[in-house]
Amino acid sequence: LYKSKIDNLIYYDASAFVNKNYGETTHQGFDVKTVTTTDNFIYNLNVSNVISEFDTGSNKGKQLPMVANWKSEASVKYNYDEHLNFSFANQFVGSRYRIGDESNTSQKSKSYNIYNAAMNYKLNNLDISLKINNMFDKKHYHYETSGGVYPLSERNMSFGLKYLF
Repeated sequence: LYKSKIDNLIYYDASAFVNKNYGETTHQGFDVKTVTTTDNFIYNLNVSNVISEFDTGSNKGKQLPMVANWKSEASVKYNYDEHLNFSFANQFVGSRYRIGDESNTSQKSKSYNIYNAAMNYKLNNLDISLKINNMFDKKHYHYETSGGVYPLSERNMSFGLKYLF
């Protein structure tokens, strides 16, 4: 559990194209993380809840823009043997008010789920990895104003080789 009060939090004012400061704000919530292990599986779950509100002015009690009340990450890792493992992960980001909507009068940005998968193989001193991020090619974004969005990565893959010597 946490609660913090912040004065002069920096934000971007898209209408003036400059950074400015909010007055006093309160941020409170909780984070819960659990890890469970069975024979060849490792399960991770992390859930966060935050409520960030203005403490003063005409928006007192309103939520700060672009702060999702709920976020979570969950993953499963399967260790096939001492050399090979597979993992599957989910990231959830809840809906939030858009940049510039300090009065909370517009429709919130949509929440989203992203799924990632990976495979890792170790052969002596060589590590081989294959990762697929956003495997279902979900169109999503983190930063949104009333005038547009800044998209995050679509489906992408990476292949890695690492040699330890």
